[in-house]
Amino acid sequence: MTLLATLRRLRKINSRIALNTARPIAQYQIADDWTLQAVLGGHAFKEEWDFVKALSDRSPFSAGLKEGMSQEVDDMEFRTRAGQVPSSALAWATVLDSATVSFNVHPDWSRSWVETAYSTLEDDGNLVEGEGRIKNTSLAAHADEHADWLKLLGVAEAPTAAQVWSEKGDRFPNLRFLPRTEKDLTALEGSGAPFLQALASLEALEKDAVHWKEDSAWPEFSTKATGEAEQRQKLCWVHDDATGKEELFDWHTRFTGGLAGRVHFRVDAAHRVIVVAYVGGKLMRKISG
Repeated sequence: MTLLATLRRLRKINSRIALNTARPIAQYQIADDWTLQAVLGGHAFKEEWDFVKALSDRSPFSAGLKEGMSQEVDDMEFRTRAGQVPSSALAWATVLDSATVSFNVHPDWSRSWVETAYSTLEDDGNLVEGEGRIKNTSLAAHADEHADWLKLLGVAEAPTAAQVWSEKGDRFPNLRFLPRTEKDLTALEGSGAPFLQALASLEALEKDAVHWKEDSAWPEFSTKATGEAEQRQKLCWVHDDATGKEELFDWHTRFTGGLAGRVHFRVDAAHRVIVVAYVGGKLMRKISG
């Protein structure tokens, strides 16, 4: 009943929400001998069960979105920090920039934020460990705490790729884009969360360039920025018309939203600009000219 009250409160704040589970919602195990359907099945809870099923039926996973993200999630291992409870839901919430919904039965899952520990497999094969926290709702009051975020979930208006490209001088005055990146933005347009998060990654690079310290040869990156491993650098050489030669664009930041996204760039220290060569999924072949 607490879970149902939480879901109803979430739905009231934002009617667009969907509920995603690791297995079909009817088979969701809530105790050793009880599935969610077994608890809510029958005439007595028909309205409640129909409500839960409707939230699950609206899941974007039903449209095949899951396949596009599975590899990224497979490269992550998430667990709660205090009790070290493993959870794929925390990985999915991270990839989707979303939140978890949980039963109010375990100390790690009974708060409005789940403290997490995680390890991720990097492009070079190394494991990187870190800590973070994920929005969580196990009580109706938790939904109210996240209300501002919930109200905006799924309603952000995205500019068109053509708008971004034509306004790039105003939007990103400290970034220089290779001409080829126009088609990257066009390819991402209409993808929803990946396109919005790609723009957010570019905005973060712009802010980093703005705050570039005068006495520093490189900007300080506000989001994780890494170079490709040596064996993958061959994918990152692109002709730069400004220099008239092939340049190495192996540095990259990440974006998600259902895509293992990358923004590949190089730092032009002489002109104090960041040069962007590629915006799209993780490189599987050489960046085209």
